[in-house]
Amino acid sequence: FQVTFLQSLGWKALSGLFVHTWGSFKFQDPSPTAKALQEGYLKTDVKFRELTGSELPLKPSMVSLYSQQLIYLTGGLELVGAILTILGNKLGNLLLILLLVAFNIVIHNPLYAQSEQQFHNEVMQALLNLGVMGGLIMGMSTSQEKLKTE
Repeated sequence: FQVTFLQSLGWKALSGLFVHTWGSFKFQDPSPTAKALQEGYLKTDVKFRELTGSELPLKPSMVSLYSQQLIYLTGGLELVGAILTILGNKLGNLLLILLLVAFNIVIHNPLYAQSEQQFHNEVMQALLNLGVMGGLIMGMSTSQEKLKTE
């Protein structure tokens, strides 16, 4: 199986989303994302306790206290994942997929919306993240095929 020019271009474009949009903006001003993380994690914790009767591993107060550091950490992980993906390493794809799953659960979960407009915005963001995850999964399968034939 030979990786075509268009497949390679697709991987680079998909990875470019993380490098430019997510990774760089989080390092410039983490405050809006930190606020969304604090609010989203608190809502996730409340919902998790309602459903299971137990607590999440991190207390919401700890997430609030270290939210900017967590944003820097996730931004760094996004950049590392994007660079690995650009280099053709499927671990980069896996790292980015895991981050997007966490973002959809904690930050872009439509179940926590306070208004109809916010609900539609979170559904749209969650669907965009799912689409990006689909592209990353396709990239992983192509990477595996490429490795098998070499």
